[in-house]
Amino acid sequence: MHRNRKIATNTAFLYVRMLVVMGTSLYTVRVVFHALGVQDFGIYGVAAALVTLLAFLNATMSQASQRFLSLDIGNGDLLNLGKTFNAILAIHLVIAIAVVAAALSAGSWFLNEKMAIPHDRIASANLAYQFAAISGGLMIVQTPYSALIVAHEKMWFFSLVSLLEAGLRLFIAWAVANASGDRLFYYSMLMCGSALAVLIAYVCFARLSFAEARIRPHREQSVYRALTAFITWSFIGNLAGAARTQGVNLLLNVFFGPVANAAHGIMTQAQTATNNFANSFQMALNPQIYQRHAKGEYGEMRDLVIMGSKLNFILLLIIVVPVLHATPYILEAWLSTPPPMAVDFIRWMLVALMIDSISQPLITAAMATGKIRAYQLIVGGTIILSVPLSYAAFRLGYDATAFLYVITAISLVALLLRLLFLRNLLGFPLSRFVLQVLLPATAISAAMLATSLLYTHVFGEVRSLFDFAQASSFLAVGSLSSALVLGLSRSERRHLFSTIGKRFYK
Repeated sequence: MHRNRKIATNTAFLYVRMLVVMGTSLYTVRVVFHALGVQDFGIYGVAAALVTLLAFLNATMSQASQRFLSLDIGNGDLLNLGKTFNAILAIHLVIAIAVVAAALSAGSWFLNEKMAIPHDRIASANLAYQFAAISGGLMIVQTPYSALIVAHEKMWFFSLVSLLEAGLRLFIAWAVANASGDRLFYYSMLMCGSALAVLIAYVCFARLSFAEARIRPHREQSVYRALTAFITWSFIGNLAGAARTQGVNLLLNVFFGPVANAAHGIMTQAQTATNNFANSFQMALNPQIYQRHAKGEYGEMRDLVIMGSKLNFILLLIIVVPVLHATPYILEAWLSTPPPMAVDFIRWMLVALMIDSISQPLITAAMATGKIRAYQLIVGGTIILSVPLSYAAFRLGYDATAFLYVITAISLVALLLRLLFLRNLLGFPLSRFVLQVLLPATAISAAMLATSLLYTHVFGEVRSLFDFAQASSFLAVGSLSSALVLGLSRSERRHLFSTIGKRFYK
């Protein structure tokens, strides 16, 4: 019960963070989009995409950091915890230097020689790219500190820094909107300054709060070997994830130009906002999955993964269904003149995210085992097919949305592959997962699709704020009702209502 209470408390902190970050993100994107214009907004998006693609190894290290730090905390091994943190920090510093060097050399050549950027914006694009490269390096160095804070389940501070970052982005949006001169240059410079401020906040808190955050270099080979083995195989999965998002963005530039990148940029901002919501619960769940594996509590770990997959899907569904229903209106209210293709991009992105939300606890469970060589080769190899398949679709003359059909199909295949691997790694009960997660998720989705179509047939399209409020309220309540009836078992409903009753009458 104590663990469940901690998950609930941390989730509450993270949801407050999510609501503020989502609201400010949507507002700042609107301001920055109009301040920069479609062309410069697309240029910054593709410049940042190049750096993100080069920095994909950082995602591998972030995963490794979470796993090894959480396992040491779960085992109560404080001596090894300090050694693990310092090894992780040393590796991150090397990665940061390598990524920035690669970005400023090979990446700069690709930007200037291969990207479709108007000649009069080449100089500004290069400056934006250089600031984005430095920002990427700062974010890499930040990772060990943020991972340590999350592993200690100090979600209140993690949420506080996110609120600081949201405030900085509001200031940046205001400054860029009121700037004269090259706004793309100012925006890139201020975003780099924001990354530096966030890094300083994480470093200061970690060093003041945790003894293991003090820099004590060592050469204990066993720690570095364990990290290196995990990183080597995680590399493939994170390369696949980076390629699926940013690699495809580069293809969009080559085939369809900066306007398609602008639509992708809007989609990415919406994806980030949605992911902030989806990850709020998952971030609170991850340390508990790692720690239960460290303690050998495999039955509880499996229960937590199944519960997490179901709740991830249900919590995201309540937000996604109203957005899917009213995407054209939301984009017009948000951006006034959204880029072409943005509606289709966002809708298919949300469908893929719903599938991925089920997979997230499965990924954490697989990482907890440490036996990930075959897992990463097969699952990561499947995900990276998004790039050649999207390229083939574009070459065959399909429109820009074709890459999202590819991503959605591959998300389904990857979910099934993860389940098969977990059966072998942990004796994961596939039939129970199908009955308790996949079948209810399918039933709820079908019910809400029918409800959305029926609502449109009766009330028409969303054309005003009143229409949006009415439709969103109806569909959110419908999603919650469907989740309660179709998603939860009788015992789960009884336990939920009992808990709510005790809280209400307390």
